[in-house]
Amino acid sequence: MDNIKIPKLMPMPNNTFRLVENYSHNNITIPKGYETNGASIPRLLWWIIPPFKPSNMTAIVIHDFLTDIAVLEKGSVRADLMKTADRIFYETMDNKFDKITMYIAIRLYHKLRYGLINQAYNKVKKMYVK
Repeated sequence: MDNIKIPKLMPMPNNTFRLVENYSHNNITIPKGYETNGASIPRLLWWIIPPFKPSNMTAIVIHDFLTDIAVLEKGSVRADLMKTADRIFYETMDNKFDKITMYIAIRLYHKLRYGLINQAYNKVKKMYVK
């Protein structure tokens, strides 16, 4: 992660961080003002991996932005973009323990949450949309 630029973030009162200038990584540009809630880690596990750990925030900002784009109307998801977001997250993480632990957690979460939503949405769509 040595050659990856760190995004400039401002802490907000509601446990989020706001991007204070546009941030670019490869061909991805995240606009100034974008807000992230950090890593969605259950509070019970914050002592292992804090949600706002500075060394993880670059990967978190990029991942949150891409997953926000991947979630479409009516709860459906662009699976290709979700997988890309997860891959970029993994590639930009610095700490090996955090990288592996958090990557497994987000892949599992995305499979459980969005995989089931997409299956249900597609089933309903087939039943009622001709």
